[in-house]
Amino acid sequence: MIKKVALILLITNFIFWFLQPNDFVKLGAQLFNQNRFDEAIGCFLFALEQEPKNMSASFFLGRTLMYNNEMRLSKKIWKEFVNLYPGNLQGWKNLAFVYSEGFKKYDKAINIYKEVLKKDPYNVAVHIQLGWWLLLIGKLKEGFEECKWIEETETNKVANCQIQTWTGIESLIDKKVILYSNDEIGDTIFYLRYAKLIKDMGTKKISLMTRSTFMKHLFQSCPYIDFICDLDDTISEVDYKIRLGNLPILFKTDAHSIPSNTPYIYSDHALIKFWKNKLNLDKNIKVGLCWQGGDEHDTYEDTRRKNY
Repeated sequence: MIKKVALILLITNFIFWFLQPNDFVKLGAQLFNQNRFDEAIGCFLFALEQEPKNMSASFFLGRTLMYNNEMRLSKKIWKEFVNLYPGNLQGWKNLAFVYSEGFKKYDKAINIYKEVLKKDPYNVAVHIQLGWWLLLIGKLKEGFEECKWIEETETNKVANCQIQTWTGIESLIDKKVILYSNDEIGDTIFYLRYAKLIKDMGTKKISLMTRSTFMKHLFQSCPYIDFICDLDDTISEVDYKIRLGNLPILFKTDAHSIPSNTPYIYSDHALIKFWKNKLNLDKNIKVGLCWQGGDEHDTYEDTRRKNY
């Protein structure tokens, strides 16, 4: 890779000697958007050769190295970046990301994010990412508390905002409850196991609100979900609303009390019959790959998969 970058530098020196550093930053950004990472890296390096303290060039170089899975070099760039620009919180966030995704050093990433929150205590994205990392290392209580910040995102607003929120202490006997979620599909599937606990508390009716068409189909056969609708719909005669992702906190979940009764989601019987008939004659081994969380995302991992 280094030889390729050196060749790119030689070519750019010869052809583009008259361009300014920021011109190379713009060109590198265009190449990055086309997933031409090696060429983009060459542009950012050339800009830094002309102007060593070009903040944009350093920033985009660190990010491109991340997407190109060159984590060791990316870590070096981000450490230099935050030393030069300690007030740039995005630089700290990227350094934390490299520690977590590149080296699995979650404690380092967590400490960086906690420092970021001291300077920017209402940064919703940082709280949420911190929550995920805390959950990953088994600090469930602290992690779920941080993940509550998802409620502050616009995508998680519910039309029935005037309805009282269940705090975990009110009786649910003969009550009508809304469970709502705009979390990732995998997270929602995990949290749904708590819906049965809500039903077992004597709840009269549970309505599930989600924007995901997939989840509407997936959960329609659940015996403890009585009604499914869109997050933007308005439901009348409801006593309480609960965000699905808050249920682990409300039930004081620890590593030993995660609901484990199975099944807690149920397949559509018509679909079971359809696929059984369709695949019955195929005796080959069948493998399913989880490729991407959703079409709306364009993450570091998704970009890596596209390059396989």
